[in-house]
Amino acid sequence: SYHRFLWRGIDQSRQPDVYEFDRVVFGVNSSPFQAQYVLQQHAKKFENDYPLGTETIKKSTYMDDSMDSVLSEDQGIELYKQLSLLLSKAGMHARKWLSNSLRVIAQIPTQDRKAEVDLDHNELPSAKTLGVWWLAQEDVFTFKENAPDGNTVFTKRKFLKKIATLFDPLGLLAPYTIRAKILLQEMWTAGLEWDDELPEALTHAARSWFSELRDLKQLQIPRCLGETERTSDTMSLHTFVDASQDAYGAVVYARCTYTDGSVLSNLVAAKTPVAYNISTNIPLLELMAAVIGVRLAIRFSKALELPLSQTTFSSDCANVLWWIRGRSRMFKPVVANRICEIQSSTNQHQWK
Repeated sequence: SYHRFLWRGIDQSRQPDVYEFDRVVFGVNSSPFQAQYVLQQHAKKFENDYPLGTETIKKSTYMDDSMDSVLSEDQGIELYKQLSLLLSKAGMHARKWLSNSLRVIAQIPTQDRKAEVDLDHNELPSAKTLGVWWLAQEDVFTFKENAPDGNTVFTKRKFLKKIATLFDPLGLLAPYTIRAKILLQEMWTAGLEWDDELPEALTHAARSWFSELRDLKQLQIPRCLGETERTSDTMSLHTFVDASQDAYGAVVYARCTYTDGSVLSNLVAAKTPVAYNISTNIPLLELMAAVIGVRLAIRFSKALELPLSQTTFSSDCANVLWWIRGRSRMFKPVVANRICEIQSSTNQHQWK
């Protein structure tokens, strides 16, 4: 679609001139769709000529950022060439290139690299992707956030505003962020208005949580789920679910088995909602955690192109395991629906 507007200046008697944008307008509701649609259609048009570049645009491009990984430096160089040529066919020019390989970076013109790249000192900068910092030199993910001033008067509004800046799409900080969610729930339970000053106990808990923000930079999570230097025999996903009276959640790990018999496991993602305020028994929360675990595993098995049969689900709640294996007609509808969702999505033998 095209965006048009009319203009006739101060002369109200003449017919207005019609102007039409020939670029995607930033900020219009339809702009994200238009940008993605054009890229997707352009990639399909040249799919046979630039297969690597097309795959990156289709699967690893979010808005105006492309983030992909390949198995070797040669493939990285080829991806750079194909993606550059593919975009040039549409009159586009890709900039701010960054890689964890100095050899790949050396193939990219200086003006097109990320500004902080310095090949003379063999140092690579960090880059923020979807709220998460990627340290190219170490090839790990980390987080950098500043704690609020020590004299800050905390309210529910200020607390929510600050914790919302900690964007964690994969749930890598789930054990930390769940504490903030629980604390926010306590503020609601206390009946506080948005701009009411927090009581001393909640203020102390908030300051304690924020004081740990500066320590997040010490957390480094490997970006690569395996080791490209060794030949991997199989990769499988392992999902663990659990619950307490305050929260429930799930975590997914990737397990790589290599031809030499060694095994490597890495964190993939996690999700942790708070428990309901109403009285809910632990087995039901364990079942809710199992549902989240299934949804999380399905999402990442598709992203990693692994069959769901290579996923194992684990729960320490015997009730949930028996419910999944054999549903009774005595169950409440909400419980029955959750069990049906698990049974229809996974093989019951995958649970243990």
